[in-house]
Amino acid sequence: MKLVKIEDCYVNTDHIDLVRKAEDGFGTNIFMSGSNIPWEVDLPIKKVLNAICGSEEYVSINAKDIYLKNNGLK
Repeated sequence: MKLVKIEDCYVNTDHIDLVRKAEDGFGTNIFMSGSNIPWEVDLPIKKVLNAICGSEEYVSINAKDIYLKNNGLK
């Protein structure tokens, strides 16, 4: 599992099915697994895709690292 920060949320990239430019031309729609209602973010699609693909500009968190840190193992 890989979590990335988009706006103020951490998103599991394994659950993203579709990313597309918003119909109004501003922002991005993100469709999560099992939902036909998009999550609308006020970011350009390029920034959203960079976050999902692992651009160094964005914070990327590995769930295993969180577990190890919270349990004093790291």
